[in-house]
Amino acid sequence: MKQLDEAFDRLLGHPRTEEQLRIYGWSSIPAGTDNYASYTEFLPEELRSTDGFGVCWAASRFSAAALFTSPAVADDHIAAMRRGESRNLNVDTDVEGGLDVWPTWGPWERAIPDKPSWTKDNEGIIAERDGVVVYETHYTSPFVEDASPRPIVTWHCQICHASGKGEEYVYQTAGERHTIGYEAGRHLVKGHKFTASAVTIPEAVAEFVTRKTGRYMDPAVLMQCKVCPNVEALRALQ
Repeated sequence: MKQLDEAFDRLLGHPRTEEQLRIYGWSSIPAGTDNYASYTEFLPEELRSTDGFGVCWAASRFSAAALFTSPAVADDHIAAMRRGESRNLNVDTDVEGGLDVWPTWGPWERAIPDKPSWTKDNEGIIAERDGVVVYETHYTSPFVEDASPRPIVTWHCQICHASGKGEEYVYQTAGERHTIGYEAGRHLVKGHKFTASAVTIPEAVAEFVTRKTGRYMDPAVLMQCKVCPNVEALRALQ
C-alpha cells in the first residue's frame, strides 16, 4: 500500500486522497430486475440487498468508486440529471457502501457509463510531472484491417521516452486510469528528478540516460521521438 500511495502521490504532487470525485452517472436496479441475482453474485455480503439498489458511478483522476445507495435515491438523481439539474450526493445519509472498482461482470457491463474518460472527448492530458505525462487519446491498431479509433489512456516520459502500452488500456471503466497512473508514478519514483529547464536540454538528457542505462543515447534521438509531438499537440488542447 505504501508503494502504491508513493507512486500516485509523486505523480500528482499531493496525496491522492485529496483528489475530488466526479460523478459519471447513476444506475437504478430494482429487486425485480431481470438477472438480479447476477448483479449481486460477486458483491460483498453487506451490499447484497434483496430490496434492490442504486449505484453512483464516480471516479477521480486515478481511482474509481461504485457507491451503493437505494433505488429511490438513484431514481431521484437520474430524474434530476434528465432535467438538467445538478444535485450533490449526501454521502453520510445516502451511501450504504461501495467498491473501489466499477463492477463489469455479467449484466453490469450494460449498466456502467460508456464515457469514463477524464478529459473532454478523450483527448488531453490528465496529469504530468517531471517529464512524465499521463494522457488520453484515440488509438487505431495497425494490425486490424479497417480498425476504428479506440479511446485509450496511457503515459509517456519526455525525458527517456519510455511509454505505457496504451493499446492495452482501451477504456472500459475509469479503473484503467488507476493502472496507467500507477505505472507512470512508479517510473517517477525510480529516479526522475529533472527540473523543467533540464528537460529542454537534449545533451543533458542524453547524458543522463546514457549514465543511467549504460547504453549510449545520441542527443539527436530526442528530436525523433514519435510520441512527444503527440503529447505536445494534446497539451495545446488544454
